[in-house]
Amino acid sequence: MKHYLRLELNRAFRGRYMAIALLVGCGLSLWHFYDYIWPLRTCVLQGSYPLSSFDRWIGGENYSFQAKIYFMFLPILCALPHSASWLFDGASGFGNQAVIRWGQREYVRAKYLATFLSGAAVAVLPLLFDFLVTNLAAPAVCPQAGYGLSPINETKLWSDLYFSHPFLYLSAYLLMDGVFCGLFTTLSLTGTIFLRNRYLVQLLPFLAYMGHYVCDCHGEP
Repeated sequence: MKHYLRLELNRAFRGRYMAIALLVGCGLSLWHFYDYIWPLRTCVLQGSYPLSSFDRWIGGENYSFQAKIYFMFLPILCALPHSASWLFDGASGFGNQAVIRWGQREYVRAKYLATFLSGAAVAVLPLLFDFLVTNLAAPAVCPQAGYGLSPINETKLWSDLYFSHPFLYLSAYLLMDGVFCGLFTTLSLTGTIFLRNRYLVQLLPFLAYMGHYVCDCHGEP
């Protein structure tokens, strides 16, 4: 399985669709930095209280236009590199050869893991890039709850960790995003059982994500 898993990871991470997904994600990050973060440098230069990068990066706020676009269409970007590879393997005959050579169970495991990891990477790497470039204009000072400048308050998840150990909170946040997006991306593999259209398969994580969002909003009082 190790040999085939290595092959699947190479297909997922070295393909042009992975490059496209990362370029789009990092492009949105640079747009966010230019439009929203770069003007904040004047606060630092004037000696006023610095706005923390933990409060202003694209994963730490939800009111900028770039953040809304990024998180809305993130499932599509995550599905782009490798979610439709099962269809390609079936059409080309590569899948049958892989099953005969390595076994169906190993083939499915490697395919699932490569799809999960590629989706997680597309979700996490642009976010990490955005946090790093945000620190070019806003310092990584520890957020202060009493100033009311942070989008996180005492009622939010892991708020104590956010205000006491922000880097640990950031690591947990990125890990949670990676796992969540990776799992949603693997829904495309299930879709290949019923669908034969590449674009519908790649849209399944987005449709599931939007369904979850609508149900969550509908359930709010």
